[in-house]
Amino acid sequence: MSKLVNYESMTFRQYLEHLGMGVRQFAREVGVDPSIISHYARGRFSPSAATLKKLHQATGLPEGTIIRMVENSRKERESA
Repeated sequence: MSKLVNYESMTFRQYLEHLGMGVRQFAREVGVDPSIISHYARGRFSPSAATLKKLHQATGLPEGTIIRMVENSRKERESA
């Protein structure tokens, strides 16, 4: 039986770890600069509409879920 994954409870970095990918590899897959993905993983910036669309197309995740993961990263950074 496969385990259900709640992506909305993850940080963006946890999602990358779940995929088994680093920032650079994921950025290549999405077609964006690695620094952008690094900022999302650290919760420093939210994706622009264009980048959000690329992330959605590359991952199949709903855009709201992607935003929530970046938000979770920001909250984690602020609580550290």
